[in-house]
Amino acid sequence: MRGCLNFCDDATHVRVYGLREVANALLERGLRIVRAGVRRDLAPILSLPAWLAWQRLRGRPILGCYFWDLTGFASYLLARRRD
Repeated sequence: MRGCLNFCDDATHVRVYGLREVANALLERGLRIVRAGVRRDLAPILSLPAWLAWQRLRGRPILGCYFWDLTGFASYLLARRRD
């Protein structure tokens, strides 16, 4: 889908890294994980139908990234340096 991750167009896009892999890499470098999980922001989820209709009325394409909060595709991780 347009606007989603596409590994064919960039040789540096090898794969999607899992949240645990990223967290472990940060921990190995001395950072402290403050918070991590699947991003589920309620505002974009609730406004998605109106947003999709607005994009269509404007003649804009529907992008894959609009569905990330709804599907649980995107993750977040907050890390801090240890003091």
